[in-house]
Parts: sequence; C-alpha cells; structure tokens
Amino acid sequence: MRDIIKKNKNNSFDDIFTWLFAELCHFSFSFIQDFNQCEDIVQEVFVKYWNIHENFNSEKASKAWLYKTVKNECIDFLRSNKNTNKLRIDILELISNETPPDFSEEELLYIKQQYSRALEELSEQTAKIFVMNREEFKSYKEIAKELGISVKSVEYHISRALLTMRKHLKDYMAILIVIWNY
Repeated sequence: MRDIIKKNKNNSFDDIFTWLFAELCHFSFSFIQDFNQCEDIVQEVFVKYWNIHENFNSEKASKAWLYKTVKNECIDFLRSNKNTNKLRIDILELISNETPPDFSEEELLYIKQQYSRALEELSEQTAKIFVMNREEFKSYKEIAKELGISVKSVEYHISRALLTMRKHLKDYMAILIVIWNY
C-alpha cells in the first residue's frame, strides 16, 4: 500500500480503496448482515485510515489495522442496535479477535478446491440453497420465497451443507466462522 501511496498521490486512495473495499465489505457482512450498512462502515473506516495512513510502514500493518477497525466498528454498530443478541456479539468478538491471515496462493487454491469438493457432495438443492445464502447473501426468507419452500426447509439444507463444509474445511474453520457467521 505504501508503494501505491508513494507512486501516485492522486490515485493512491482509489487504488487502496479498490484493492480492499469488497474484501472488507464481505468481512463486515459476516458481522451485521446488512450490505448497505457494511458499505457505510467500510467507507467510514477508509476515511479514518486515509487520515492516518502515513503512520503505517507496511501493507500488512495497514491491512491488519483496516480489518481490526472494521471489526470494531461492526461490533459497535451491533451494540447500538437494541435488537442484537448480546451472546452473538460476544461470540463474534471472540472468534474474530485476530485479523484473517494472509494465505499463499497455494493455500487459497487448496481452500477453493476443498470448498468445490464439498459443494459437489451436496445434493443439487442443498448446494443451490447454500450458494444463495453464503455467496449471494440472500436471507432464508428470500430463498424460501424464490424456491417456493418453507424457511424451515432452507434451515435444514443450510445445516446439512455446513456439516459437509466443516468436514472438508476443518483446518480453516476459524476463518470460515468469521466469513460465514455460523
């Protein structure tokens, strides 16, 4: 990031923003499940970052700060929302205490392969429902309406899918917990 900042001061914020915005929104979504609110939080964090970016001497430190700040902002948002379950906030704080590690390309490829294998093991309906929920960010209610099934059926399929995912991705569960918000 520092290299991006030094190379072109006019475009540096845009480059950093483009590089991490979607990733941080996805991370934020694992906490609050409201994409509009996620975007607002991440944008606010980028403004804070921009005001202090010169204090960071590495991309890793900047990325870690951004993740930690997004996590804290999400937890603050949940605390301010009276409908949020206190236990859920405590669990999210506990499991996301550290920023996600930087994976090598080989590790990312392995995780993607394991994910694909797990999806292939699922019935067509279960895989479809899982993808709709975890990748397309559709609620159980939206999925049920779209597929013409009950919300309980959606819950059942998600539970089955998560069991299979846990089996295939057991070594990466801490990261998946944050991403998928079990």
